[in-house]
Amino acid sequence: MNLRKYLVLLSVMIFGGTGDVLLKRGMQDFGPVDPHHLLHVISALGNPWVLGGIALLICFFAAYLTALSWAVLSYVLPATAM
Repeated sequence: MNLRKYLVLLSVMIFGGTGDVLLKRGMQDFGPVDPHHLLHVISALGNPWVLGGIALLICFFAAYLTALSWAVLSYVLPATAM
């Protein structure tokens, strides 16, 4: 396996974990969410931690799709589970 594939797997691990942490941090700042008030839920997108978490999770998804394009799931899933 070449360096590029290792970098993709590493980026999947970093983007996924960091994105989850940023999203959690932003939602802790925002406070409880009531799904019956949709505008209140949408206003959470104004929090920079939430936006950063969403951006990193989008990067995670792109890197994960890239990894799945050249390897099978039974390899990618354990390799990125850290």
